[in-house]
Amino acid sequence: MEWIGPLFENAGGWGAFVALEGGKWFVDKDSPIEIGVGKPGVMLLPLLQKEYGGDFETQISILQQGLISTGQDPRLAFQFPFHVPVLTAYKHMPNWCDSAVNWLGDIQLTRELAMEIFDACHTQAISQSVRQATIKYINKWSKERGFQFARPQC
Repeated sequence: MEWIGPLFENAGGWGAFVALEGGKWFVDKDSPIEIGVGKPGVMLLPLLQKEYGGDFETQISILQQGLISTGQDPRLAFQFPFHVPVLTAYKHMPNWCDSAVNWLGDIQLTRELAMEIFDACHTQAISQSVRQATIKYINKWSKERGFQFARPQC
């Protein structure tokens, strides 16, 4: 595997290097794990914070430069699964949602992903302002596509 990055370096000094191999993205040079399978969502959470990962444009730039240096098409950077740390924050690590909400406009939503985020954001563990911003964004996104999600029964 040819590694790209790091996308960020966490507080412990671990660098989040990624690789694209056979159409799948991997993280962790020492023990490669496919992103979206197992714990990579948690490993990638710092990417959502400006102090570590910057923003979407910064990440795309790092990925494009890395893809070019490994002889791959830089447009593949837009296929990076940025939704994985965002969904991980909403479903498992609500203290990261303050950062994840800022990425909603940058990730490629599907109906299924939007529904998972919409359902997950109704927990009291997520701040009211983040819940409201999330619901507003997801409702706008779904209305543009001709449907709307119903709030889960608590």
